[in-house]
Amino acid sequence: MLIGFDPIVFAGAVKGGRPARLPSHRMRNLAWLRHLLRSLDDVAHWAGASVPPVPIPEGASPPPPPPPKPAGWAARPADAALIGRSFAARAKALPEDGRRGPTLLDEVLGPLFSGAEGEGGRYFSDAVLRGQMSPDPARIQRLDELIPGSRAAFEQLPPGVDAWFYDALDFSNPWVAKLFLWRAMDPALADPGWDELLAEGGTFADPVRDLRFAPYTVSGADVSAFDAIIDHAAALTAYPGIAYAPVEEHHAAIASVIDAAAGANEEATLALTQEMERLDTGRQWAALSNAIAARRLSGMLDAGRDTTAWWLRAVRQSLSPALREIEEARYGRFRTALSPLDGLVEKLL
Repeated sequence: MLIGFDPIVFAGAVKGGRPARLPSHRMRNLAWLRHLLRSLDDVAHWAGASVPPVPIPEGASPPPPPPPKPAGWAARPADAALIGRSFAARAKALPEDGRRGPTLLDEVLGPLFSGAEGEGGRYFSDAVLRGQMSPDPARIQRLDELIPGSRAAFEQLPPGVDAWFYDALDFSNPWVAKLFLWRAMDPALADPGWDELLAEGGTFADPVRDLRFAPYTVSGADVSAFDAIIDHAAALTAYPGIAYAPVEEHHAAIASVIDAAAGANEEATLALTQEMERLDTGRQWAALSNAIAARRLSGMLDAGRDTTAWWLRAVRQSLSPALREIEEARYGRFRTALSPLDGLVEKLL
């Protein structure tokens, strides 16, 4: 399948380039906020705050002792003093982990950025939470020196999330989308051609990463080819058992997907739902990334719009509670009724 893989396959006007603000920044913002909120108990200890502790339920284990104070607190005495005054002003127990919202960060950490960029004290709960902006590198680094791990929370995927997830949101070169479509057709990555495209841990190798935002060209024939690949990848997502079946079975599966996408029958939708239920959490994350990438590709090239809308909607509706638990733990729900992934999918649809 991957033999003869060549990124220079298009003809036509040159397009592409890195977006000014990557689509994944909304999810990165949420992971960053979640890490900061969970670290506030340690922050209070490092600041020497006399905040009343949260009562420990009867029979529950006491929380582990806080880690040593980071070196950044000695290097930034003015910041340390500001945080200490924030806690002194509150003089009440921090809410439980799951009940903390970004307004608490405005209360405790907001004085560090008071007046910056006209934020009016609502930097965390307004601009960052809503995805209107992402923290600039200097601000990420400043907080990372005070709250270690916060930079990694923004820049790296949280544990348990598909290694390709942020790339599915960010790529601007359709060639990279082919990798997601091919993974949908070869979920075990069994083809030997993957060896040259992936690095250790299953992430993209550097040559592939360099192509995520590279210029590209597209012709009408290329769009037609992508249409066919999208339909085939969606069919193999719903009917993976046909991977090594005769070509007639592939054609039948593709026809079933096209009918389901057009609302003509529900056979492929039921098959995809049942397949998702059989997958473990990691494979479900991968299926979601594949569907997101296919949907974004269809928006770029106006290819496979009905199929990708059906595909993404069916995958989202089939997500297991285990995946939802990872999402809640790493990205949080905060004040919106939609989960972060649901909000993301609604925007793509």
